[in-house]
Amino acid sequence: RVTSQRASHATMPLHLIGLGLSDEQDITLKGLAALRKCKEIYLEAYTSILTVPVDRLEKAYGVTITVADREFVESGIEPVLERAQSVDIALLVVGDPFGATTHCDLLARAKQLGVAVNVVHNASIMNAIGACGLQLYRFGETVSIPYFTSGWRPDSFFDKLIANRAQGLHTLALLDIKVREPTLESLARGKREYLSPRFMSVRQAVTQLLEVDAARADADGRRPLGTHARAIGLARIGCATQLQVVGTLEELLTVDFGDPLHSLVLLGETCGVEDDLVSTFCLSASEAPQLDAAALTKLDAASARAAAAHEGRAVPLSDDDDEHDAETQAEEEERSMFSSCTCRDTTPTVEPEVASLEDMMGAFGM
Repeated sequence: RVTSQRASHATMPLHLIGLGLSDEQDITLKGLAALRKCKEIYLEAYTSILTVPVDRLEKAYGVTITVADREFVESGIEPVLERAQSVDIALLVVGDPFGATTHCDLLARAKQLGVAVNVVHNASIMNAIGACGLQLYRFGETVSIPYFTSGWRPDSFFDKLIANRAQGLHTLALLDIKVREPTLESLARGKREYLSPRFMSVRQAVTQLLEVDAARADADGRRPLGTHARAIGLARIGCATQLQVVGTLEELLTVDFGDPLHSLVLLGETCGVEDDLVSTFCLSASEAPQLDAAALTKLDAASARAAAAHEGRAVPLSDDDDEHDAETQAEEEERSMFSSCTCRDTTPTVEPEVASLEDMMGAFGM
């Protein structure tokens, strides 16, 4: 049976391999088998992130990995696809390969070039969201909440959320991340320099959501949602440190969710079974770690600074700043709030032993 699987892979030179949600141990055995055959291996690192650095993946899998940014995957991938007609090439994807439209587009381009594709699935936030206790079949359309800027505040996601609620359905909101975003100045110079990564927090998402909600109030001041709408904030789903907290939108504003990645679920109508599971799997907001007033002020100021840096605006100065290093400090402050992409190792000081690729595959006769 194993021999048959390997033979079928021989005609599939481009491999889209899902890595799961957490670290190097989440890859599937089928993914390892495909990876082992590849001459070139790329990691798509801008639609999502893992909690471990790239060298952890390389050590565990016994391969060399090239990190592929947005520009490479969306604009520079054609030469790779052409080489994939004659050699095995892998693109590693955090979560599942079909979790982002980028990967669907890549698959379509490969097929247009006559390149056969082998897709290896894995867990993604789209199914792991069940960890909060809600039933997957009771979710409506998933939405994405982008970072608002001074001149761009898109709110189409809110209409989809309200449509879901009208049908009693829950809404999963995926929160924006900014990875390897070029500065406006560097684009003008023609030599790219990149801003520090940003990862939207539950607090930032709820703040933007309530802003749109207030703007949609009727003549009597009634809001479509209101601050007492129930929601679940989630952090690092799939990791040992994952956190799920249920409460009102107002209550979630002060919860300390810690490092990324964060997600948000707006509750629709819940059945008795869901209520029991949510109370079992999630902390109530009153039980969750809290940010005090000073921490909230510092967090919001750092977010405002990072937003200004990403927009190319003058970074607001604090009493302790000077104009020379304000932008650098803004980036450092938000980086200190959240780990940078594929750079932070959240494992314990004493690392668990990681089985080698050969050990893992040998255990299954592969």
